[in-house]
Order: sequence, then structure tokens, then C-alpha cells
Amino acid sequence: NELSKTYINSYDNPIYLKDENLRYVFVNRAVMNFHNKVESEIIGHDDFEISDKELAEKQRETDLAVLESKTVFQAELALKDRILKIIKFPVKLINGHYGVGGFIQDITELCIKRRKEEKALLHNQILVDVLSRRFESVQDQLDYALSESLKLTESKYGYIYLYNEEKKEFILNSWSKDIMPDSKIVEKQIRYQLEMTGLWGEVVHQ
Repeated sequence: NELSKTYINSYDNPIYLKDENLRYVFVNRAVMNFHNKVESEIIGHDDFEISDKELAEKQRETDLAVLESKTVFQAELALKDRILKIIKFPVKLINGHYGVGGFIQDITELCIKRRKEEKALLHNQILVDVLSRRFESVQDQLDYALSESLKLTESKYGYIYLYNEEKKEFILNSWSKDIMPDSKIVEKQIRYQLEMTGLWGEVVHQ
């Protein structure tokens, strides 16, 4: 038992086993750290007794799915500012009933990296598409570029302004469709002088 504890406690991610009533049978140190509780406060208790209701309900739902299907279950769970990968599996206990074993892995950094890679790929696809696709007019091309840019930035609103270097003036050229119901823009050509644009004109200043 001591050897087993030493082994699972050396693992940075939570490992646990629950009985058929979904009460904890054993946990490693990472589980204790996760719940900020000592072992005696966890063993013999269920999730509703040691964690907040939202997490406990999510845990109970997947635990019951494992017990019902007797198969491995994997899911990603967003918890506050972290993303957790949960792997659960049925475990036949000494009494013949089935409990639930589980591993929890913090994959937040991995998801951030994966998201950045997806964004970079989408960015390149948009550039190639906008520059190589045939459009009936420059206006159609700009409208399409704006639409794709909104997808890339996950924004609801967007504008394209054309800048006149001599007059130091912006002219509104394109705007996203969702703007119209929320805006008083009624004419397509709206002009702004550079010195009046504030923060969003800094890119031209620089």
C-alpha cells in the first residue's frame, strides 16, 4: 500500500477510485491539492460533499454514464480559467460491484497552443483565399475579407476604412451585417479625420 501511494502521489495529475455509490475509495495527493482537503476529508465522501455543486453535478453525470455503459469515458471540462481532460473507466471491486476510476489532466496550455495553431492556419487560408479568389469587384473582395476577418477574430462587429494619405482622412467602406440593427449608420460614406480617430487611428500614426 505504501509503495502504491508513493507511486500515484508522484503523479502531478489527480488519480482516484470511487465505489459503486460514487464515494472516494482512494485518491492521490493531487486530488487533495485540487480540492484543498486532506485525505480523511475526501475518502468515504462523494463529490457533493467536497466540491461545489456545478462541478459535482458534472462529475456525477459522467460517473453514472461510466457505470451504465461499463466503458471508458473521455471529456474536456472548462472549469474557471482552466481546461481539464477527464478520463474515467469502470473498475470491478472486491465485492463484485463496479466503481469508477479516473484521471484528470490539466490541458489548458495544450489547448491554448492548439488554438493558436488553428488560428494561424485559418489566417493563412483566408489570405490565400482573399488574394487568389476571383471577385466581381474590389468592393466584393473587401466585403469578403471583412467577413472572414470577423471569423478569425471571433468578433461580432467590424469595419473597413480606406485611408487617404494626402487628406489624412478615413472613409468608411465596409461594415459587418450585424452593425445595422445596432447602429445609426444610414449612409455608406462616413468620413473621419485622422486626428479625430483616437486610439484606432494609432496604427496610421505609427
